[in-house]
Amino acid sequence: MKYVIGVDYGSESARAILMNTETGICHKSVQQVYKHGVITESLFGKPLKHDTVLQHPDDYLCVLATLIHQLSEVPGVSPQQIIGIGIDFTSCTVVPVDDEFEPLLHQHRFVENPHAYVKLWKHHAAEEEAKKLNERCRQDKWIERYGNIVSSEWLLPKVMEIANDDPQFFHEVAYFMEAGDWLVSKLTGVLSRSSCFAGYKGMWSKQDSYLSNEQLSKIHHALPMIYDTKL
Repeated sequence: MKYVIGVDYGSESARAILMNTETGICHKSVQQVYKHGVITESLFGKPLKHDTVLQHPDDYLCVLATLIHQLSEVPGVSPQQIIGIGIDFTSCTVVPVDDEFEPLLHQHRFVENPHAYVKLWKHHAAEEEAKKLNERCRQDKWIERYGNIVSSEWLLPKVMEIANDDPQFFHEVAYFMEAGDWLVSKLTGVLSRSSCFAGYKGMWSKQDSYLSNEQLSKIHHALPMIYDTKL
C-alpha cells in the first residue's frame, strides 16, 4: 500500500490527512494551531499599520513537523509507504527570504521589522498601492484577466508596499515567495513556483508569461526586472 499526506494551511492552524492512494480512504486527520497566531495590532510593543495581518514563518515549519510525526505513527503504515506530500495555502501569502530561502526576520537586525514577517493573504495594508496599480493599468489588456481590478491582497501591491515603506529592506530581500512555494523549496532545496499561485495572484499567464518590464515600470519604479530577480 502507498500513502500520501495532504497539508492545508489555514489562517490560524494547519490540517493534515493521511490518504491511501489506492482506495482513497483517509486513515487519519490531525490539526495544529500556530504558536504565534495572527499578528494584527502590534509587534514588540509597537503599533502596526491599519489592516496589517502578519504571521511568523517558523510556525509553518513547526506545525508541519508535528503533523507529519503524528501521521507517521498510524498503526500498519510505515514511513517508507508514504510517497509524497501535497501542500496547499491561500494566496497571496508572502514570505521575504534570503538567497538560501531563510526568512529575513531570522536576522537580528530585522526581527522587529514588520515587513520581515509573513504578509498573510488577508493583509490589506497595501490598499493605496493597489489603487495606484489599478489607476495606472486601467487601459492595459492584461488586467482584463482579473475583472479589471487587482486586490491589495495580491503580490505586486504587497511588494510595492515594502518598496515604499522600507526601500532598504526591499533591497535586502533575495526573493518574495508565496508561503506554499517557500515550504516546497525548504523541503526540496530547489526554488519552485506554483503556476496556480503565480497565475492568480502574481500576474502570470501561460500564454503571455509575466508582465513586461515596460508595464512594470508604469506601475512602480522598483518593479522593473522584479520577475527576473526577486520573484
